[in-house]
Amino acid sequence: MRILLVQTPSVEGFSPEKVYPIGIVTLATHLEKAGHEVELLDFKPDGVGLSLRKPVYLFP
Repeated sequence: MRILLVQTPSVEGFSPEKVYPIGIVTLATHLEKAGHEVELLDFKPDGVGLSLRKPVYLFP
């Protein structure tokens, strides 16, 4: 399975301290060890658009 993980900047404001995305990197590591192809994207968007689909399962 191919998985895209997106890291966005914090909305809490500017801080001179470096904040490393340990949570998302840990998740990516576990997914890769489980055999998934993982891509990390670190960006500062001006806007984001998402299109999501929910699969419909019909049970007889």
